[in-house]
Amino acid sequence: MQKLLKLYITLVFLSSQLFSENYQKLVLIEFDNSSQDRYFDFYRQELPNIIKNHPSLNDIEMEYAGKIDPYLDSEKNNINTVLLMGKFFIEDSQIEISYSLYDMSTWKKINEKLFYCMVRDSECISSSMIVSATKAFSTIFTFEEPFIEEYYPKEDKQIISEDQLLFNEIYQALEDFAVEADLNYSWEKLNSEGQQFGTRYYKDIDENIQDKLVDDNKNLNTEKLLNFIDGILLNPYDVSIEDINIAFDEFESNYVNVEVPVKYNIKKTMIEAMLSTLPHNSESSKYGSVKIRFLNSDFNFTKDIEDRFAQMEYQVVPVMFLSNSLNQLKHVHIDSWNRQVLLSDIKDNLDIDISMSRDFYPLFSITPGDHSLLVHLDMTTLEFNYRFKFHIDEMDDLSKIAIKFLYESEIESAIDNLLITNN
Repeated sequence: MQKLLKLYITLVFLSSQLFSENYQKLVLIEFDNSSQDRYFDFYRQELPNIIKNHPSLNDIEMEYAGKIDPYLDSEKNNINTVLLMGKFFIEDSQIEISYSLYDMSTWKKINEKLFYCMVRDSECISSSMIVSATKAFSTIFTFEEPFIEEYYPKEDKQIISEDQLLFNEIYQALEDFAVEADLNYSWEKLNSEGQQFGTRYYKDIDENIQDKLVDDNKNLNTEKLLNFIDGILLNPYDVSIEDINIAFDEFESNYVNVEVPVKYNIKKTMIEAMLSTLPHNSESSKYGSVKIRFLNSDFNFTKDIEDRFAQMEYQVVPVMFLSNSLNQLKHVHIDSWNRQVLLSDIKDNLDIDISMSRDFYPLFSITPGDHSLLVHLDMTTLEFNYRFKFHIDEMDDLSKIAIKFLYESEIESAIDNLLITNN
């Protein structure tokens, strides 16, 4: 749609000399996903909606165009109307957002803006969009400009944001956490109330060369598949920590009950990348499961590979780390369906509070067979409420929650290394 619109704008602009500055209406369309990033495709609608739904811009008459075709009708004058057309591009965890304003009666460009944010920093994205839009609109629309305290969009690409630097400093010892959550807000709120290949072709190919090409292709497929699986095994789940609930204990006034709702889903982005580049057969059921078969005829599955996936040792479990503002570990919670003596040994060997539950279960399995490697995915959402009870004095010393997926055999050493790092 935007390619057609750009062509139309160019043609009309070249044949037009008029330009109106007394604008009354703003037309918004979806932003263009230039990087074709499926995971953040929701920004196509989210970015224009930030402008449309912001109360400070309510004085401007706006409408959202699901299709631009009606506005391209030359019989419609579109006088006093401005079109906002934008795009975004995601690279290295940053999002580049740009947009242009066009006079729809002449298709002359009035203004253009560009800024950068970390792709997961929704506050930066929302604030930067409103600040830049307010500046862009101030010269062409009549409205009461909002007061925005000390916030300016970043117009240069950043190496890394301050928030991300702080995150890295606090959680360097824990490496790549799936998610973190801030307990301070909930605790303060409670007290105030009193209680994220080109293929080569030959004209003549003898049998030996042909066999070698087929074998090379199978080896390459196998290497790609194992690399994808290794990436999934290290961090297989998307995790969302919902609003944390903190309340004084009903029976013991010196204690506080903390409830942490957590959702787990299979990480879809890695699965999509794997399926888009490797030969496979797949089928899905109405119950939310997906079966993916990688046939032996397309891969070289050795006995070592089959043995690796014949057991469940490749599965990881969520481990929750609770720490204070000084990054000192205070409590660890392990959620494992496989409760063994090893976990009891951890409690005995480490001088740290450890709790356990048996709620979590794997959402995927990998099973080698005679003719294929079967990957079974459960695409449903696991939702659990982790409950803790702390003395008020302990609660004052808790600031952060982080979740990391670990092999059970690595849990003790991970906690031990973290304690050494913090002390």
